[in-house]
Amino acid sequence: MAAPLHLPCIHPSTHLQRPTILTPNKNPLLQTPQNTLKSTPTLQHAFLSFHHHPSLQSYSTILELCASHKSLSQGQQIHAHILKSSPLHDIDENSVFLSTKLLFMYGKCGSLHDAHKMFDGMSQRTIFTWNALIGAYASNAEESWRSLELYSEMRLSGTHPDACTFASALKACGVHGDLGFGLEMHGLAIKGGYVSFDFVVNSLIAMYARCGELGCAWRLFKGAREREDVVLWNTIISGCSQSGRYIEALGLFREMQSAGVRMNSYTVVGVLQACAELSLPMLGREVHAALVKSGRGFEMFESNALVVMYAKSNRMVNAVRVFEDMEEKDNVSWNSVLSGYVQSGSHAKAVEFFHRMIGSDRKPDSVSIISVASASGRSGNLLSGREIHAYAIKRELDFELEVGNTLIDMYTKCKRVAHAKQVFQRMPIRDSISWTTMIAGYAQNSCYCDAIDAFREVQRVGVKVDSMMIGSVLLACSGLTCLPYLKQIHAYMFKHSLLDRVLGNSIIDVYGDCGEVEYAIRAFENIENKDIVCWTSMISCYVHNGLQKEALELFYDMKQVITEFDEVILVTILTAIANLSLLKKGKEIHGFLIRKGFTIDGTTGGALVDMYSRWEEVENVRLKMKERGLVKNPACSWIEVGNKLHSFVARDRSHPNSKEIYMKLNQIMERLEKEEGYVGDTKFVLHNVSEEEKLKMLHGHSERLAIAFGLIGTSEGTPIRITKNLRVCGDCHRFTQLVSKLFERVIIVRDANRFHHFKGGSCSCGGFW
Repeated sequence: MAAPLHLPCIHPSTHLQRPTILTPNKNPLLQTPQNTLKSTPTLQHAFLSFHHHPSLQSYSTILELCASHKSLSQGQQIHAHILKSSPLHDIDENSVFLSTKLLFMYGKCGSLHDAHKMFDGMSQRTIFTWNALIGAYASNAEESWRSLELYSEMRLSGTHPDACTFASALKACGVHGDLGFGLEMHGLAIKGGYVSFDFVVNSLIAMYARCGELGCAWRLFKGAREREDVVLWNTIISGCSQSGRYIEALGLFREMQSAGVRMNSYTVVGVLQACAELSLPMLGREVHAALVKSGRGFEMFESNALVVMYAKSNRMVNAVRVFEDMEEKDNVSWNSVLSGYVQSGSHAKAVEFFHRMIGSDRKPDSVSIISVASASGRSGNLLSGREIHAYAIKRELDFELEVGNTLIDMYTKCKRVAHAKQVFQRMPIRDSISWTTMIAGYAQNSCYCDAIDAFREVQRVGVKVDSMMIGSVLLACSGLTCLPYLKQIHAYMFKHSLLDRVLGNSIIDVYGDCGEVEYAIRAFENIENKDIVCWTSMISCYVHNGLQKEALELFYDMKQVITEFDEVILVTILTAIANLSLLKKGKEIHGFLIRKGFTIDGTTGGALVDMYSRWEEVENVRLKMKERGLVKNPACSWIEVGNKLHSFVARDRSHPNSKEIYMKLNQIMERLEKEEGYVGDTKFVLHNVSEEEKLKMLHGHSERLAIAFGLIGTSEGTPIRITKNLRVCGDCHRFTQLVSKLFERVIIVRDANRFHHFKGGSCSCGGFW
């Protein structure tokens, strides 16, 4: 009988046995009884010593060292040496033993293809051979399901499972989320008496926890014999963390401390994961302090867990400090800091850190590319985005699915739809996320027809449609105000059971954008358990379609069933009141805000200013806002010219081309007045100043400066794209319509409410925005 392998699932008390005595004269290399590698402390020393004493035991030991160090290249050299010195095709227990050792080494080094190739080439297999391959697949999240297939094949071959088989297969059940298979294995483990092994019980606890059955996990934990065993506690704590039950995980940690069980490295990682997800940096610092106090030093995976905890808790200074103190760093260490910078919005630091990583001994991988490309997209930094794309191509990472999806998102956020489309078309494999990202990119960049065409292609090729994709298609319908296609999408949502509350609210919004209030009302009435967003969507629909009285009536209906209000609904209803010039009603709402204890912030205060039409009332509100330290957000507009983003505020003269911009703006005004009879509408200037001063204020609005600069800096016939942080005023809306007509330009403006497509003197919003 061949010696058992030291598998990752074997309990710590299980020792590697020596192989049985060899048959004489089989192979001279296998006759050396002395195992001189036992005393070699490192893989490098063992590898050098190996050539002086090649034997069965030395082969076994060096292969175990290669496996533990995950040194695939040296393991492959040993394999070649074995084949050269002692072919493995002889059918004896020694060749089976060595083949199994090689299979185990390949599995531990992550080379599943080579491990399976070894397995397929073996004419004889022991339980240890099966366990080695089942364990290898169980340790690979993406391939874990193969473990369960192999387990079934093993049973059919007549080989009976042992405790290690159950431990590995149960791990695969947990990773794959296959509770049914896990229950079946639990029954077989009881029948075979394997639940007497502590590590099998631990595997069962982990499986149930990862499958969301914490009740079963907890009963096994309570019934365990060795309650002082730290491995048992780690299993239940880790299981709770991995299934999202972080509060329970921390509660168990406190109970473990009360029971006097000392934590180890795995406890630390499980607790820090829970602290990270719950954003509890103080408890994380407590664990950190305990590690420092122990004086034993930090394992790399402990330091990585600390970096992740601090980063997710938005404590980047602490995260970087831990990172810098690490003697050894792997890609997880670098990527954790990189991801932390992105999540905290420090996009420039993320790009800078990425460059530092390139110059280190750890080169960026696909996870690094995804993080920093996301940072470039969120910040609109096209230059760094292109650089990252080039690096991904150089490292042959651009064809990976998640990298491709992130690059598409990055380019669309940087308003380079054509580049995103190129990435999309070059992808060898596309999933639902790829299509959703591309459709969303089209819709967000006003390429509404392209978004709808892409969705038609999705239906043709049979890609799975989800609510995210439908949401992007609805945005395209809104931009085109395309009622027929909107009705088709609405019907599609009913047919495929995609009409959840979020999409139901979106349907109301889009029907409102298309001017179809009756359809919006029907959609509103069909939604059960209406939330604040649903009511807000219907009220906004009324306001945008000029039905201010209906909006006000619905608001009072809403007050009967909804007690909690947010800023969005309040600003919406104040807009309706302002349009109706109902100062008395406005004061009622203002009083309601005060009675309910709402904070009058800059946005709400701005809406109140817009509502009060009498100057003494305006000045009153402005004074109160000033007394409370509240400021209405200043209007700001952005335009990209020459691959550079330019920003403008009202009456801005800080731009280096300010002189040319105002000269161009004066020329525009002269043409509008002469050819279109344009006169500024000063009712949109809510300041108690002279009419002449009001006209000057209109003349210097931020979007007008951006338009003038766009006409100077772009060639004739090219679209002008502008983003504004606040709603475009009525006079600027009319101004932009006339500019699009006189200068024959498509002007796309994204304000706080929606996209506006100005072309030939008309706007896609139809006068409602």
